[in-house]
Amino acid sequence: YLKRTITIGVMSDPAARLGKSKAIDGVIWLKSGLRDELLDPLITSCVKGDWVARVVAFRRLFGVAPSLMQNNISELDRIRVIRNKVGHAFGRPIKVALLETAATEMERISEENLQGSLELIYKVAQSTDEMLLHQHIGAFEEVLFFHELKSGLKGQDVFNEVACLRTALNKLCLGSYVGNEYCQELVEYYNSIM
Repeated sequence: YLKRTITIGVMSDPAARLGKSKAIDGVIWLKSGLRDELLDPLITSCVKGDWVARVVAFRRLFGVAPSLMQNNISELDRIRVIRNKVGHAFGRPIKVALLETAATEMERISEENLQGSLELIYKVAQSTDEMLLHQHIGAFEEVLFFHELKSGLKGQDVFNEVACLRTALNKLCLGSYVGNEYCQELVEYYNSIM
């Protein structure tokens, strides 16, 4: 989840990692077909490795990391270590015993501790999402969606981009409705970018 959110944040605000947030509109890069070859390693450094390194990498991209992330580094790293032990015990044993049916002995975790860990993970993801949405992403996801939708429009659909966008977004927005005015503004904004 964080990888997707961080990727959208960097795509929407590509100069943020240079300390120049909002200096370049990500839609310009999107429409011109520019691809940042360094993007994947930068994002991967935010979601792999220990949490000290992840937070440093996050701050390198956006200048600041959510306080929930920064203030819970040791707990997040403890969760990471337990998760890795479980993953390795089930998924990648070095010596495979073909007739072995029991999993390797692992650290035990109480239900209360598990619930607390899941709550922390949820809150860190939520605070990261909120920070990136408000400071870097905005409506970029909808613009990206339109960009991809537009490449598939043929014939008559091109003349009614707003209706096509509204219909497509409303299929995705389960339970909420996207109005004509909002879609009109998105299409006009996208089309105004050179």
